[in-house]
Amino acid sequence: MDLEQARPKAVRDRWAPGTDTSAQGVARRDFWEEVYLVEGALHDLTAGRAFTAGMYARMGAEQPDQPASDPRAAP
Repeated sequence: MDLEQARPKAVRDRWAPGTDTSAQGVARRDFWEEVYLVEGALHDLTAGRAFTAGMYARMGAEQPDQPASDPRAAP
């Protein structure tokens, strides 16, 4: 394995209120991912579950990353 691939990386993402990723469909990655929601909320459109500020999630490699939307988005 390449050393660059073995190093953990931290990425900070920010989405605007009303963001909806459903058009992108389900994504799969070859690495694990940890998410901590600092503020706002996201709604997992596949599981029908809302995640709010202060919640943490960890997804393993190849685990589907479900489409999500901001629950404040217009239907």
